[in-house]
Amino acid sequence: MELELSHCSKMLLLASFFASHNPAATDRRYFSTSQTGRNRVVSRSGMEAIARAKERQMLQGPRPAPLERIISIFYSLLAAAVSEDLPVDPLTGRYEVPYDDCELQLSTMCSLGLIDRVSAATELVAPRFSCRLPLEAAIRLADGVGLKLANFIHDPTV
Repeated sequence: MELELSHCSKMLLLASFFASHNPAATDRRYFSTSQTGRNRVVSRSGMEAIARAKERQMLQGPRPAPLERIISIFYSLLAAAVSEDLPVDPLTGRYEVPYDDCELQLSTMCSLGLIDRVSAATELVAPRFSCRLPLEAAIRLADGVGLKLANFIHDPTV
């Protein structure tokens, strides 16, 4: 089944995929333009343990992610993949995508079955979502918007 989605909707769907499949602790590594913190040296056995943990993580499937995290990743992805059809604020030079528009697109993707809302409907402050998009579809979607999925996913097999 092929869906025609706008560029922003595709980026928001990818953001929810990354938020559902990556640990929150890796957001700075994959989505920040300025990495802070110190690098650490990991032994060979430590590297093997990290690789096994990454494999287990993808086998567990998507996990719920808060809306705030999905939106943060979305804006980072917009900065990574420039598109001609996005409005730019003349003062800041940043993309203008209203927050309300993101919530509307998320609810549309929920009705299409691409994303699940896993928090209660009464939870208005910090709703949580989980992406149902399969890995193969996410790879095709990322290629379509000019992103390489392997650069943003915390999985050694991609």
